[in-house]
Amino acid sequence: MLNKDEIQKVIEQIIELIYISLQSQDYESGCKMLNKLEQTCDIVVNHGDEIDPKILLFILHNLSFCHQKLNNNEDCIAYLDACIFNIEKYGKNTENKINDSDINY
Repeated sequence: MLNKDEIQKVIEQIIELIYISLQSQDYESGCKMLNKLEQTCDIVVNHGDEIDPKILLFILHNLSFCHQKLNNNEDCIAYLDACIFNIEKYGKNTENKINDSDINY
């Protein structure tokens, strides 16, 4: 398992690839990279570490956006609902970290 600094670097690299995909309007690649980021966060949380809620909100919001652009309306709505749920759960207090019992997709 990678240490926390290495994990953070991997997350940042994936986010950069997501940004590039979305900027170039390659929403299928964006979805794939967002799913990879989601899986990476799941691994981190399942090993007892925490993730920043902003990363979860980034994933959910952008997955909703990608699915909207790809006309996958049911997935778009599901991810948007999950995003809203988590915004309401964490509100403006994103200083709290997310652990395994907190994740709601």
